[in-house]
Amino acid sequence: MPLSTKRVRHDGENETGYASRVMTTLLNFLHSNLPFFFYLSTLAAALASAVWRPHIGIYYLAFFLPLENMRHWLHQFPLGEKSVDIMLLGVIIGILSRRDGTQWMPTPITGVLAAWGLLLYISLCRGAFYLNSAWPILPSDPRVSDWKNYIEFFFFFLAAAGALRTKKQIAGLLIAMSFCFLLVNRSFHSARSEEHTSELQSHHDL
Repeated sequence: MPLSTKRVRHDGENETGYASRVMTTLLNFLHSNLPFFFYLSTLAAALASAVWRPHIGIYYLAFFLPLENMRHWLHQFPLGEKSVDIMLLGVIIGILSRRDGTQWMPTPITGVLAAWGLLLYISLCRGAFYLNSAWPILPSDPRVSDWKNYIEFFFFFLAAAGALRTKKQIAGLLIAMSFCFLLVNRSFHSARSEEHTSELQSHHDL
């Protein structure tokens, strides 16, 4: 084989190996820093919802609300455990500021949701009185936190009614929800498959 051909082949193998190492290093870097990038994207989406397009935050919440494990990645960062609150606040600020032509829209069930949320809080106060415990006032109180997390879905519904104005935006919401459903379904089946494999292995060992 001519020397030039060997050199070309050798150079090609070196370039291929170098590209493979660079790609592996890049993927490892992205994987190890994925929670941080997720945190930055959350802040960026909240800011974009407040000053530009409120429906961005609606898409974000529709996709990530069911993915609790991924949202737990954010807890290691400042205010990471409040990511849903921050995102929803950004959406509401954008709607109240009439960004992208949005406005806070009353719905036929707005009064029902408000009454239901108030009734739930009154039940917390009644329970505190009955048990002679502290009143549910402070946000650090687990009872108040659970109540807040529950009624956030009411605000999400009302925010979506105000932020989504076109059929295209509604279709985008449905796509985000569908993609999230597929991920959750895939994760569930993967977990079940691993459990089934473990059961078969344990029976085989017996």
